[in-house]
Amino acid sequence: MGAMATIPPLCTTTTRKDIMSVRTPHRTAVEAAISAAGGLTPADGPLLELARALARQVDAAGPDGPGTRLAATYLTTIRTLMLRLGPLDAVGGTSKLSQLRAAHQRFTEQKGA
Repeated sequence: MGAMATIPPLCTTTTRKDIMSVRTPHRTAVEAAISAAGGLTPADGPLLELARALARQVDAAGPDGPGTRLAATYLTTIRTLMLRLGPLDAVGGTSKLSQLRAAHQRFTEQKGA
């Protein structure tokens, strides 16, 4: 007789509500970007939902990471989302890059006035 196959453990049922409420690294980043944005309209709803869904899929990809197509789709969606979000909160920016962008924006506004 050969080796016996192991039986996978029983899984508990996970509802859609449980999945939607879990905050994972990419999902957290998407939500942070959305909450820092201004000027979103109801027309942006599908793009926001797509970004959230892709973020969940990227986070669920596991240790091997997402596949090439999923990663490319996610990055394209994030780029599109960032273009729609417009300038983020210049005062609350914490990264060096956001501080430099805010300083540059203030400089160009003063120069143009």
